[in-house]
Amino acid sequence: AKPTTITTLASTPEDNTNTNSNTNAIDAVITESKSMSEMTTEEKEQIVGDLVANDEWMGFTMELAEMVRDAVNEDLKKNVGDFTGKEEYKIGDISKELDSRVKNEVAKLREKDEYELGDLSIALDTMAKDVTCEMTGKDDYEFGDLTLEIDKRVKASVMGYTGKENYEFGDLTKEIDNRAKKGVAEFTGK
Repeated sequence: AKPTTITTLASTPEDNTNTNSNTNAIDAVITESKSMSEMTTEEKEQIVGDLVANDEWMGFTMELAEMVRDAVNEDLKKNVGDFTGKEEYKIGDISKELDSRVKNEVAKLREKDEYELGDLSIALDTMAKDVTCEMTGKDDYEFGDLTLEIDKRVKASVMGYTGKENYEFGDLTKEIDNRAKKGVAEFTGK
């Protein structure tokens, strides 16, 4: 059997033209073209030089990736520390800090010193009722005010669209049908 040799496809990323591989990390292939004894000294030196260059490049990229990873980790630690006010991060610190901040804001919204279970629901209910009172012009909210106000506004819009003084069920459908027929007749001349 003929001895095999290793030859390189590329020594730097710029030289890499191996588009059939899934990764550019494969820079060398085993070929059976020449045995080491059939190669000239220059060919052997080229192969060794390419392998050394590949190894140096791979080492450099691994070191660079490690430096980037470490920098990102340190930045995350610093930012988490700034966010939580703690020097060391423990699992759950971010969740606990978020929970604490949300509860503090809800307590402020309710004008209380501390959050109690149900405060958020009460705050949202109060806000919704206040917005409904603004929409209706009423001072106090009564159950059904929002539904009645929306119904009134929709009917007013439909009456404006149809040109009618009073709303009757089906007015919008009839008006759209009439306008569509009129548009088709104008377009076709019929």
